[in-house]
Amino acid sequence: MQEQKGRLKTARALLASFNFAGLVEISEHTSAGRGLILAGSEPSKSDELLLRVPSTSLLNVRTAKRWLHTSLLPSKQSPSHPYNNATIGESPQSPQSGCKEIQADTLSGKEQGEAHVPLPLSSHQALALLLAIWKSAQRQPAQNGSHEQTGEGPLPSASTLVDGASPAFLDAFLGTAPASYDTHPVSYSSEPSAGFVPSILAKCLPSHASELVQRVRSRFHRDWSVIESLQRRHPEMLIPLEAISEALTSTKKASLPQPSITVTKEHFKWGWLCVNTRCLHLPQGLTPHADNLTLAPILDLANHKPSSSSDVGACNVRHTPSSGLELHAPSRRGALRSGDEVTFCYGAHAAQMLFAEYGFVLPRQRSPSMESSPVQQWNGCPFAEVRLDDEIIRLFKEQGEEGIAKESLLQARGYWLDYTIHPDPFPPHASHRLICALRLLHVPLSSTSVHEHSDQNNLVRTYPITSAPSINRSAGHTNAELQGWEATLLGLRHHVSDENEERAHGTLMKLCQDVMDDRTSRLSLLHSMLQNRHSESLIEASEPVQEASAQDTDSIIDMVRTMLIDDFDIAQSVLTITRAGGIESEWS
Repeated sequence: MQEQKGRLKTARALLASFNFAGLVEISEHTSAGRGLILAGSEPSKSDELLLRVPSTSLLNVRTAKRWLHTSLLPSKQSPSHPYNNATIGESPQSPQSGCKEIQADTLSGKEQGEAHVPLPLSSHQALALLLAIWKSAQRQPAQNGSHEQTGEGPLPSASTLVDGASPAFLDAFLGTAPASYDTHPVSYSSEPSAGFVPSILAKCLPSHASELVQRVRSRFHRDWSVIESLQRRHPEMLIPLEAISEALTSTKKASLPQPSITVTKEHFKWGWLCVNTRCLHLPQGLTPHADNLTLAPILDLANHKPSSSSDVGACNVRHTPSSGLELHAPSRRGALRSGDEVTFCYGAHAAQMLFAEYGFVLPRQRSPSMESSPVQQWNGCPFAEVRLDDEIIRLFKEQGEEGIAKESLLQARGYWLDYTIHPDPFPPHASHRLICALRLLHVPLSSTSVHEHSDQNNLVRTYPITSAPSINRSAGHTNAELQGWEATLLGLRHHVSDENEERAHGTLMKLCQDVMDDRTSRLSLLHSMLQNRHSESLIEASEPVQEASAQDTDSIIDMVRTMLIDDFDIAQSVLTITRAGGIESEWS
């Protein structure tokens, strides 16, 4: 409790350092816990500037030069190593620096002694490393026996706090970060045997959410392997620079061991999750695009609210000409009143992505009439979706060689994967990509005719095209069906045929029912696991067992349950619409 009060005190002092108009304040009682609210007694003005964070108070690779060795940091002249920003599973060619190709999760043990460290780091890795060094230093026992700053005692002046190059700023900024991320799935092992929460995540999460969580875990393990290798091969690069040495000893009276600090996996995970959940985009001229990120004090306390670009009731974040960041009120005058929470949209993310990347899911007030009338205006996240990639892959695989040929055709036309159903905008519907795949699924053809068709029509083309592809009609009915499908891609035909449309609708309804059955089964399993929670015995796991607090466990359970129920409701509403409309039903 004392630590929490200290963090709040520090955050408010930091806010005061650049909250020039006093228009926002920190609250502990928003829908997500801590957040920002509109201060004062007046409603917000149209597009009013609520908060400005100057470039000197941001933490990114530019300002991190004060704290970290420049050889670790990406720049315009020396971009981050391709490995550090590669999609997991890819193996980019190493640059001429001689760093050998490495795969995620393999840079450990003996390989650490053999492989060169891929430098420069990515922005994510570098900032996470800086935070981890700070965290490690805070954990070092001081002479008085304490292990962390509590925020008690006198705080530096506002002019000192606003100076991003000052040690006091770094202490204050990072002191406002969460002490832990115990509701984030990456905080837990992927092994079901490693605890109750890992067991729930492994057994009850919808498959797509589970895949997204695993991708985030893989990114973390990739990044940790790089830092671990850096510590092993180049420990001198972790010796704090003069500025960071001053910052880390400013409150400890030379209590830190010298000359370096050992970064632990847990501290790096904390820093990594801080960056992953709190960073914002800021153009810095870096390549790849992912390196253009920054941490912004106080602004990062604003919680997420999904909104479209046309939503006049949404706050927005803007870049300033001097590379700072500003938070502006909604364009609609009076959209916020005194005490209202100040939020902005983190991106067009569905619940599964929010859970995997940020560790939260937006709650939805489920209508009591949902059971009897499932087709209603959606009152949840406007970006909600259910992904059906695995199911569509299975259906094409069941068609053997013909399915393989159709998959190739979808890839060539740019329609492979990303198949979804949506509750919003009304009415509930299948995505255009899913419609195209389902129609092709029910086009009867031989693999030979598909390959001939692909060769004749030059698979790599730019859409839109104003006429249907030229087809060799001597191939008969098969190519005529395929021609009809191609014409639907170009908007030249409404559908392939009534028969094809009826079969595609039937498959969509079957897929929706499968989703409903799957989510019902997972909800039942979740209920059963909760009933038997205290009687379950855990087998020995390869990773240490990490159990969440009762409060964190309840939060994770609620998020998993919300995702399962939302998926069920979305599938049920699309099924109902499709069934009622028959082949005349509009797809979207």
